[in-house]
Amino acid sequence: MEHFGTGITRMIEEMTDSGLPVPEFFNTNYFKVILRGSNGKLIVSEKHLQEEGLDLSQCNLNNRQIEAVTLMYNDGIKFNYKSYAKHFDVSLTTSKRDLKMLVEEELINKHDINGIKTFSSNGL
Repeated sequence: MEHFGTGITRMIEEMTDSGLPVPEFFNTNYFKVILRGSNGKLIVSEKHLQEEGLDLSQCNLNNRQIEAVTLMYNDGIKFNYKSYAKHFDVSLTTSKRDLKMLVEEELINKHDINGIKTFSSNGL
């Protein structure tokens, strides 16, 4: 640890100096930082890295949907309607609407496992 208490400031400066978007900080039940690449692009796989990445800002997604896609691709998380609603603190109706849109945009896959609809990365 070089300088106590300077991490966030240094992170912002480094990202700005590199021409990258400022990090997004969240402090709800835990502390989370989102670091984005140039032009806000989120690189979700090596395939897309080679194709210049997937720009989720062009998909008309809300922040919750962007975070869900990121979690599914980068962390391999799978959601069902109930777990999505709990994770994002939204109603089941909102959960269904969000996930339905992501499937329609072909950003995620929908599976029916023992009668439970489950959503996961489609690997693009």
